[in-house]
Amino acid sequence: WKHEGKKSIIASYGKNLNGVSLSLSYTKSTSKISEENEDLFSFLLSVPLQKLTNHEMYATYQNSSSSKHDMNHDLGITGVAFNSQLTWQARGQIEDKSKNQKATFLNASWRGTYGEIGANYSHNEINRDIGMNVSGGVIAHSSGITFGQSISDTAALVEAKGVSGAKVLGLPGVRTDFRGYTISSYLTPYMNNFISIDPTTLPINTDIRQTDIQVVPTEGAIVKAVYKTSVGTNALIRITRTNGKPLALGTVLSLKNNDGVIQSTSIVGEDGQAYVSGLSGVQKLIASWGNKPSDTCTVFYSLPDKNKGQISFLNGVCK
Repeated sequence: WKHEGKKSIIASYGKNLNGVSLSLSYTKSTSKISEENEDLFSFLLSVPLQKLTNHEMYATYQNSSSSKHDMNHDLGITGVAFNSQLTWQARGQIEDKSKNQKATFLNASWRGTYGEIGANYSHNEINRDIGMNVSGGVIAHSSGITFGQSISDTAALVEAKGVSGAKVLGLPGVRTDFRGYTISSYLTPYMNNFISIDPTTLPINTDIRQTDIQVVPTEGAIVKAVYKTSVGTNALIRITRTNGKPLALGTVLSLKNNDGVIQSTSIVGEDGQAYVSGLSGVQKLIASWGNKPSDTCTVFYSLPDKNKGQISFLNGVCK
């Protein structure tokens, strides 16, 4: 290709085999002004170290030489850990002819619930630098203020009230805060975006009705993704009628709060058993199996203190 005052010829080659990547490049430049030529050769090798360390880690070596300058060597190790929340790199540089021209670079960054933090260090024969950086985003909404990682142009405010520490799939380190809120960035405008919570990260005393929510944001918008949650003890209850027979298969159980609002529902299975979430203290369940007023009964239950936060096994009579 041609540039003002310079003409260059570039040739390159790359190969990847079982994760090991190799690239070679050669550049020949000719200056129209000074009529001087420069040949630049570059060699880059990247080797994965996962099999040796059981972590995502790469070793890299780069060699660059020029007909006008010394040969440079660059050796480094890059790693990722803690589900990609932590990234780090260590590099060293040296010039071939002048052994005193050495440089060291270290940097690391952490992506967490409330933002990102990074640190870097560099050292050569003249300077020594240490730096830190902190970044993140904040959204003010009707329920308060939520801090999170950096916000993109189109994002979502995730609401899972009472569910703390739940992992939102996608970017590393995105989890709900102590109130159940977080920020999910990098959504695609005018298209279906699925925001998903990893159910394996839910606290044992919480439950959500669905793990995936679909949103279609406009460009530059911050949409809300609301999860219906139930916070309390989860229990397996065996329910019988007053005549001793188990509650019928398919009966719907509803857990209501003091205002009569349904917090969670479940279906009775075989032998009158039902798995119910969000139980707390002494409350009642409403069982219904038809449209008539007589097709309903009430189950009162009491949770043992020793089983708080764990699955309880209860018996109840529907009256």
